[in-house]
Amino acid sequence: MPANLVDQVTREFHVYFEHGTFDVLPLLGTRPKRLEWWSEHYTKCKNSPGRRMLITTSKVRSRLFIPSTPIPLTPPLFLQAAQSDFEAVLEADGTHPTESPKQLASFAEHGPSTLYGQEFLVTVVDEAHLCRNMKKAFFTFFGLMERSQCRIAMTATPIISRPQVSVIAFSLPFSILILLQDVWNLGRLLRIDAFSSATADEEYREMDLKIRRSMAKDRKQLRKSGEMEALIEATVKGQAEPERVSAYEREMRRMIDTTRVRYAGLTIRRTLRSIDYAGKRISGLKPFSEHFIKVLPYPHEITNLESVAQELIRDGTHKVAQVAGGSVSPAASFVVLHF
Repeated sequence: MPANLVDQVTREFHVYFEHGTFDVLPLLGTRPKRLEWWSEHYTKCKNSPGRRMLITTSKVRSRLFIPSTPIPLTPPLFLQAAQSDFEAVLEADGTHPTESPKQLASFAEHGPSTLYGQEFLVTVVDEAHLCRNMKKAFFTFFGLMERSQCRIAMTATPIISRPQVSVIAFSLPFSILILLQDVWNLGRLLRIDAFSSATADEEYREMDLKIRRSMAKDRKQLRKSGEMEALIEATVKGQAEPERVSAYEREMRRMIDTTRVRYAGLTIRRTLRSIDYAGKRISGLKPFSEHFIKVLPYPHEITNLESVAQELIRDGTHKVAQVAGGSVSPAASFVVLHF
């Protein structure tokens, strides 16, 4: 979490936990700034390992740890402290996503003074979707998960949406990553058996290949039938898309079914209407009301949307992919409107 929130979170712990029942310790900054932290601070804990809570800061968002031997409990993207510890003693192999990070020669000497020299009862990763890509954040927590007896990932961000038959789905290789690789990687992160083996890696590669082939097949069919331009215009303008049979959708539905089976019994869904053990709602928010306001676009906005659609049609589906992925913007800024 941001350094300026450490005091606030510490105060909240004192509100919700009985005084003296937990040790709350800040683990802040990069490793060179706290080389003696474990020997000078952690050893002064008065409670058992399962009642020790470590608070640490991140580069972008917050991360939080509860030790058990310690127990890590974590919130969002790159943990500054954890990532610094990881880089000091471990090395990730991005080509083998389910294999343990390699220990550097420095591990024997420096490992005990890092998070990766500890054993954890529980590791909780909040905003887990931020670790869905196999980059530093993924491997930072992958290493912690390996050292934990119980692993929990939490997110309030939707990761799987329904397979959409649209020009975006047909033109984006990373649309599969959102629907397939992201969820699969979270299974790898949590060390779920169905996702964490050489066999599972091979099954993922086969599914990925089938989906890519189905997308190529759909694109070819769209170009052949002349429907590509109509789909681009419908996507940009927010208009309803025509019903169609899609090879991509069929393969994606098979993948989703396969993934659901592998997560069966391992997921808990909570909403505003969910209740706690006493039958009370877990959210204190009042019921909300939705009010829809229909706003017609100005003539110049319609003209702008038309020009954007024509630009995408002229530049082809490659430009559509770039715009949808955010790597480039259309010539004119626009808001997708339904009219």
